[in-house]
Amino acid sequence: MKRPARARLRTKTGCLTCRQRRVKCDETLPVCQSCGSANRECRWPKQDDNIDRRFLSHHQSRHHKRVLDDDVSVDGQEAPNDDQLVTSVDRSQTLVLHSLESAMAHQAMADVLEPIICRHFVDTYYGLIILPGCHSGFYHGWLAEILRLMASHKSLYYSVLACATSHLHSIDECVQMRELALTYYSRAISKLSQLLVAPSHPETNDGLLTSIILLYIHGCMGWGTYSDIPRHLNAAMSIIALRLLGRPMGIDRLFDYLAVESVLYHIFHMATGLWTDVSGSNYDSYIDFWYQAENLLDRSSFTTDSRRLTSPVIGVPIALFRLALLLRQQRRNSLPITMDLQSIQSEVLGYEMMLFVSQEPQSTPDNSTIQEDYYRDAGSLYAIIVSLLWRQMLPRIEPGPPLEVSGDCWQIRRAIQIFKKYEHDDGWARCFIGNWPTYTLGFFVSTTEDKQVIKAEMQRRWDLTKFAQVNRYIGDLQGEWAARQS
Repeated sequence: MKRPARARLRTKTGCLTCRQRRVKCDETLPVCQSCGSANRECRWPKQDDNIDRRFLSHHQSRHHKRVLDDDVSVDGQEAPNDDQLVTSVDRSQTLVLHSLESAMAHQAMADVLEPIICRHFVDTYYGLIILPGCHSGFYHGWLAEILRLMASHKSLYYSVLACATSHLHSIDECVQMRELALTYYSRAISKLSQLLVAPSHPETNDGLLTSIILLYIHGCMGWGTYSDIPRHLNAAMSIIALRLLGRPMGIDRLFDYLAVESVLYHIFHMATGLWTDVSGSNYDSYIDFWYQAENLLDRSSFTTDSRRLTSPVIGVPIALFRLALLLRQQRRNSLPITMDLQSIQSEVLGYEMMLFVSQEPQSTPDNSTIQEDYYRDAGSLYAIIVSLLWRQMLPRIEPGPPLEVSGDCWQIRRAIQIFKKYEHDDGWARCFIGNWPTYTLGFFVSTTEDKQVIKAEMQRRWDLTKFAQVNRYIGDLQGEWAARQS
């Protein structure tokens, strides 16, 4: 029995005429010996025609359209007749072979890429999602724990890959990297679902909680999963409630402290949203958890006189963080005026007095660090926003973004001084706790010069972090500026 013809790949050399006839070409230029002896037209390929079809079989290949066109015509000529083509059986075998090769290529690519992506997470991405001046037990301890748990927790492994790959997409603007990031994200969700349905105690599983944390960070700082943040936050809140809330003592593990702060920060991020979005997330569903978690942190054994200096995520006094959130929600008109206004006014005045104590941004003292300067000045920006929001809250203006204020008001001048202090400091621009106050102050400034300061600050933050959060803020702010000029 005659063995069926073996499917062969297109040769990468020789004239097109010999390739179509499936004969060996001696590659003599300008007319090969085979074509010359038979008096055939000897046509030679362009550079793009020499692409191996193994690289064309995947539908996402940048050469995919080219191979489809090549099946129709070559250099403007009609495709060969049926008797010149491989049989349908041969074509099916070739397609199967291409599919197998594509799968093998993807696996080989994953084997090469994943260690590189993990290295990007360790060397670059991780330092952008945790505050640089926090306690070393937070900074180095959590990273070591992530790397340890990745080996046994596939959901965490794929969450790490999703975050790092999404960040690489932002840096290189490679569409394939974005698709790969979403693939890793889907795998993380799948593995997470398997863990949740298995009979276990999720509140004791650090790998599970870390995976969830990275998934909502992916939604905040990455691309394509922003709408998933609330469900991941709710899952993290449930685990923390089972693990920590209601216990008489405070937190006694560094990871638990970090996890609580991370959830509070991302509640803040979701509840504040974009200023032009008058609907936004409902803070009411988070209020009870926020107060219990804040109380838990206050009772923590890690609390110091300057707790913000050891903070891994929030970096500013949590009470100030909460006050900014409440006033922002009130500005959206999503909270009724049932708050204790006298108490809020007292808090606002207290933060204003702190700002007046130091009218000029301080230089780093000998017994301080530059990171402590970052947190102190970021706290000043939050206090400035609280002061401005409070004054716009009193006349009960319509819901919407903050209104412009005079460029001469002391709050704006103080904020501009802070930004100019750090205009050449990349560490400050990489510090994510400054993203929201910088963006928000852009709605208050009124002069062209001050807007340029804010614009330059936001652009530096994007250039140095490539976080989708910053990109959303820039787009929202520029849209509002354009609307106010029209």
